[in-house]
Amino acid sequence: MKENEPDESLLIPQAIDQCFFVLDEEGVKDPFVFKRKGDGKIINKIIPLINLGKDFEIPNALIAADIIKIYLRNLPEPLLPYDSIPELIEETPEKNIVLIIQYIDKLPLYNKALLNRLMKLCYRISLNHDDTQMDSLTLAKILAPNLCWSKDEGITGNIYTLVETLIAEYPSIFEMIDKTLEERQTAIFVANNNDEKEYFEVKEKLRQELVNEENGEPGLINEKNESTSEDV
Repeated sequence: MKENEPDESLLIPQAIDQCFFVLDEEGVKDPFVFKRKGDGKIINKIIPLINLGKDFEIPNALIAADIIKIYLRNLPEPLLPYDSIPELIEETPEKNIVLIIQYIDKLPLYNKALLNRLMKLCYRISLNHDDTQMDSLTLAKILAPNLCWSKDEGITGNIYTLVETLIAEYPSIFEMIDKTLEERQTAIFVANNNDEKEYFEVKEKLRQELVNEENGEPGLINEKNESTSEDV
């Protein structure tokens, strides 16, 4: 977080923050989270309580994930503004990261805070792909339509590439956003000069820090949700 900016966690609505808490505790190893719908009857009871600012309980990760997706789809404007999305090229991931950082830097603080929280969750889910059967591409295909859209063009491949990169490169992108100007300029120089060895050394260091954080936490889920509801 940059100097004089509010704590990002305070920008996220309390109800959505509660959903993230459930997902952090129960969802990062759940093979159905974001992929399958939760119990619609329960969700239909919870949504009015959220809108009225009343207390509610979230019984499982599937329902928490569904509420987040519903919330994202009902924002007045997409979390990721379509008109300013950078043109990304799959063959140049290091340059894509620079473009994405510049794009995120221009987002409103609220968008940035919510995106950070969601991408961190997705990155953690992707680290557990042996359990979840979801990597960054799978998660991008599920979530991209909820994050960015255009009334005229719909969802394009560039949007999927953006969301996949945000998930797969979460440590590199969101750690860099909080770096000083000098540190950021150094990283941009490295990327633009195609110094792949240095770039991937920095990326691996950031990735390992998050992996160590993940492994240092207590067990995140004891049982897999065996819901048989239809796929989203």
